[in-house]
Amino acid sequence: MPKGCFLLLVLCPAGWYAFFSLQHAALLPDAHEETRLSIPLRFLDYPEYDGDLMRAEVKTETGEKWLLRYRFKNRDEKKRWQDVLGPGSVCRISGVKKTPGEPKNDNLFNYRLHLASQRIFFLFDAEAMSAGSCGHGRKTFPEWLKGIRKKGMETVKGHFSERAAPLVNALLFGDQGELDERTAGSYRKLGISHLLAISGLHVTILAGLFYFCLLRIGMVRERVRNLLLVLLPCYALLAGGSPSVVRAVMMAWTVLFLSRWRGQIHPMDSLGLSLILFLLANPFAVYHAGFQLSYLVTAGLLLSKGIILREEGFLRQNFAVSAVAFLVSLPAVLYHFYQVSLLSLWMNLLFVPLYTAALIPLSLFSLLLLLVLPGAGSLFAGLFSRLVEWTNATAEFFADRDRFVLVLGRPEGFVLICYFLSAVLFFGILEKRGDWKRMAFCLLFPVFVHLFAVKYSFVGEVTMIDVGQGDSILIRLPLQKAVYLIDTGGVLRFPKEEWAERKNAYDPGEYIVVPYLKSKGIGTIDKLILTHGDADHIGSARTILEELRVKEVVVGKTANRKPMEKELMEAARRKGVKVTEAFQGTGWEKGGIPFYVLFPKPLAESGNDSSIVLFARIGGKNWLFTGDLGTEGENRLLTDYPKLKADVLKVGHHGSETSSSERFLKAIGAKTALISAGENNRYGHPHQVVLDRLRKRRMAIYRTDVQGAITYRFFLGKGYFRTWKGDGGKTALDQAP
Repeated sequence: MPKGCFLLLVLCPAGWYAFFSLQHAALLPDAHEETRLSIPLRFLDYPEYDGDLMRAEVKTETGEKWLLRYRFKNRDEKKRWQDVLGPGSVCRISGVKKTPGEPKNDNLFNYRLHLASQRIFFLFDAEAMSAGSCGHGRKTFPEWLKGIRKKGMETVKGHFSERAAPLVNALLFGDQGELDERTAGSYRKLGISHLLAISGLHVTILAGLFYFCLLRIGMVRERVRNLLLVLLPCYALLAGGSPSVVRAVMMAWTVLFLSRWRGQIHPMDSLGLSLILFLLANPFAVYHAGFQLSYLVTAGLLLSKGIILREEGFLRQNFAVSAVAFLVSLPAVLYHFYQVSLLSLWMNLLFVPLYTAALIPLSLFSLLLLLVLPGAGSLFAGLFSRLVEWTNATAEFFADRDRFVLVLGRPEGFVLICYFLSAVLFFGILEKRGDWKRMAFCLLFPVFVHLFAVKYSFVGEVTMIDVGQGDSILIRLPLQKAVYLIDTGGVLRFPKEEWAERKNAYDPGEYIVVPYLKSKGIGTIDKLILTHGDADHIGSARTILEELRVKEVVVGKTANRKPMEKELMEAARRKGVKVTEAFQGTGWEKGGIPFYVLFPKPLAESGNDSSIVLFARIGGKNWLFTGDLGTEGENRLLTDYPKLKADVLKVGHHGSETSSSERFLKAIGAKTALISAGENNRYGHPHQVVLDRLRKRRMAIYRTDVQGAITYRFFLGKGYFRTWKGDGGKTALDQAP
């Protein structure tokens, strides 16, 4: 292939990505746009139901695609709407149109860009829906196909086992909504989640089976190819029309269409054309992890064709394919998922042939058999379910081997360039059968750069993670000599009826804290410090214990602990984690930094005023972390430590008026105040009276509800604050002159 074509293929996506990284704010609607409307909306597909929540893609009369959300008030209302709504339904609905939120912490999943990659730029939170205002227009061809899709998925659910049906529906119809979280998580951890999403592999297998069968019954090749060109877009709709499905079908369609000129058009040109067409249709697809991985892996395999084919034997070639795919996808995998499993290469060797030769074709065969011979199909589905369950159990077994998972963190800028250049040099040396030492250097060099740029950075940090209405503070010492997490955030849950319970209830530990820590290369926490037993401080601690290695859990030595705190202590002990009861006068030292526990007193009554209060000198500043300490606790603290002074105060109880008294603020003399509170929270935190007290003392105020995550980065005794949002992300809301 001419070098110019290769450079064009490399530079076009890179330039496109760079352009949108700089300009997407101008291309997306205003981030704070909200409008109250009553408007007719057409449902594009069957809604998704999760407990009392309904989500559906809808289209306006002007052709805009929105994501509608609605919360049911009772079971009867949910049942009524399930019977009414489907593709083609048109209802007049009242609600609030708004733009999707953006992440308020560094490196986290950007929901707004995720929706934009599906050409959805607005949410519509429905407030009033009436079945009387709904009608059913004439169904379009795509809507008719979606009806067939639903019937096919219901057939699978009715004949396969409870654990097998979700996987079969994922393989045939692109629906991963019913997949068990443990199973899906296991596939992700092992680096084989691409098998669950309809991709080029699935489309190639299904199209290949169709092609072979039609040739066997006597149809000529040209007619089969033309028929496939018509049927592939239909399959994209039957498989849900998700970005991964459309991408796979578009790649297959382009290659198939250009195959009539085989020998004149290089496969890389076909790939490049499909890339251009896809980005012209939806430029925001460039942000999608699946998009990046699909084209990276496919390009890598095409460019390495000579290396792969020179290997002799089926196993050696399969290993070469898996190795190439692993190496070229590694930077993107680390960028989006922050970790890699050392078992990934071997799991692909095991699972890809299994899916290729058995699971995907047998899933299709079993469905066709159910439609043609229901009795035989039902028997076969039962047997096939055993194979699926065994496959899932195998994936879960290997995924539980945490020692093989390397958490390296998100590579940025220079590190990504190192990975890319090293990969090009490695494959160039390999193609020429060069020295293995040079190849080893190419493989290891970017990893070492990554380790010292992210995981073992010389720069330490203290970050107040934005977990909404709660607390979670990360302290990471330089070179990751120690990692401490003060509280985990959490959600106060109220009992719900069974019909209203959601499959995956929101957990800030799962969606915010764990991803944030992993993005920083943190897989081990030296001390998990739980200040007291409130759910908004420790509600996500169980998730932390399950997802990360925790060496020690520190709790206050108090009396009459809350049930949640007791349960967490027991859960930690069952996992072999050391549980330490801290009290006034205890502490520790690490990396030349002493940490002092100032509260609670031994066996004090559990509660806000018995929160663990921690004092430390970090990055040239004295820090005071107060948990939910109230005025009464502050007074006791000053009685015990009359000379207590601090530069940075973690304001108690989210800025409640029951904390941060005038006397306390005057005594400690802090110049900087950190407040962790949820945006538009029900309690009105932080209270205005507290903000007035802080401003009166001319303190610099940082707030997570306004500015997102707040980070203090330090090196050699000096540091600076930066925020994720607001004022360019570098200054406090109120800065002392």
